[in-house]
Formats: sequence, structure tokens, C-alpha cells
Amino acid sequence: MSEQKEQKTIKQTETQSFWLGVTSALAVIFALLLWGIIADKISFSNGASNTNIVKVDKDVQVDPTLPPAPAPATDEDITVEEITEKDWIRGDKNAKISIIEFSDIDCPFCSRHHDTMTQLLEKYDGQVNWVFRHLPLPQLHPEARTKALAAECVGNLGGNDMFWDYMDGLFTSSAPDELTAEAKKLGLNMAAFQACVDEERYADKVDADMKDAAASGGNGTPHNIVVIGDELTAMKGAQPITEFSRLIDAALATE
Repeated sequence: MSEQKEQKTIKQTETQSFWLGVTSALAVIFALLLWGIIADKISFSNGASNTNIVKVDKDVQVDPTLPPAPAPATDEDITVEEITEKDWIRGDKNAKISIIEFSDIDCPFCSRHHDTMTQLLEKYDGQVNWVFRHLPLPQLHPEARTKALAAECVGNLGGNDMFWDYMDGLFTSSAPDELTAEAKKLGLNMAAFQACVDEERYADKVDADMKDAAASGGNGTPHNIVVIGDELTAMKGAQPITEFSRLIDAALATE
């Protein structure tokens, strides 16, 4: 009996040692897994932060070959050319609020922003107008400057409304020859249009817009300046409509 008890005790000891080893191993594995989860959360958190930063950057197209625009220290430091009859203006010209957009016609974020601005004008009919100025980024979009020149030709040949119709067409067209195709749709004299584009007749106007954009702190598109009386607020990138509405609603509430 004594020998049987001893063997039983040995077996129990071996079993206990086995399960103790398994438990220890599981504890180590659990600890490693837990640390991995924590590390992943830390990494994901950092990644989310970086993603947000990149997302903001992705909403603006910046030509890396252009010198950085002088960013105003405050909104009070922003300067922008006064809006005149020479500007392309959509909406009530006497509206309390103007949004000056510096845009690249080939910029995909400008296309998205074009829709946002269209919605804004519908929402604030008679209270907000939209001023279009050019900021082509030729290093990113080689045809952008030519399209800006073409848009100026359309506007000068056909007037303000035709300019905006042409812009709507360019931002939605998928035609390979969109520059001329959209002009034809408007019934322009194509010989006069082509001559205007070939001569770069309005190059000075496009260049002046680009200088104005840089002076207002913009070197990427879309770049917006919200004008409310004497107050100028810069809004870079394809901002959601809610961001513009926040400024607009606050201004209208003070009336």
C-alpha cells in the first residue's frame, strides 16, 4: 500500500507540474497578447491622428514646385484684391457675404468644392455670392493654365453667365477634348474662342489671380477667402458645407 501511495503521489505531482507549466505558458501567452493589443491601440491611435492630418492635406492640392505662400499670422493680416465688376460672380452681387475661391480646374478637390459652393448658393440665396479666381497648379496639372485661359476667353466672349456655365461643364465633363467640347455646347464662335486661347489673351488676368492667391496665404487649391464686410477669413481645402454655414449663420445672426 505504501508503494502504491508513493506512486500515486508521484503521478499527482507530475500532473500538478504539467498543469502548472501549461498555466504558466498560457499566462505568458496572454501577457504577450495583451501587450500586443495595447501596442496596436497605441499604434492605431497615432495612425488615426496622422490620417486626420493627411486627410486635411488631401483636401488641398499643393504644387511642390511653388514657393510656400506667406501664411497670414491672423485673419486680420489677410489681403485680397477688392471684388469688382471684372470678377466672375455667381449669385447676388450685392449679397452681404462673398466667398472668393482660388481654384485649379483640374484639381479633383476643386470639383468636389464646386458642388459644395453650388449648394451654399442655393441654401443662402441672395445672402451669399461666389467669386471665382484662378490658381492653376501646372506642375500637378499641365493643362490647368490653358483651361483657366479658356475660361477667361469664354467669359469675355459670352459674359458672366456663360463663364459659369462653362465652369460647370469643365468640372463635370469626361470628354477628352473638354476645353473645346464645352465651349461648343455654349454656342460660342469657335474661331474667335480658339484664337483667344492660342494668343493667351488673358494671361495677365490669370497671373494676377495667382499673385492674389499667394498674397492671401494660398499656394494650394481650393483656397477660399470668406468676405463679410471688412472681415476676411481664409478657409483652405474642400471644406464641408457645415464649416461655411457656421461662419455664414453667425454673420447673418448679427443683422
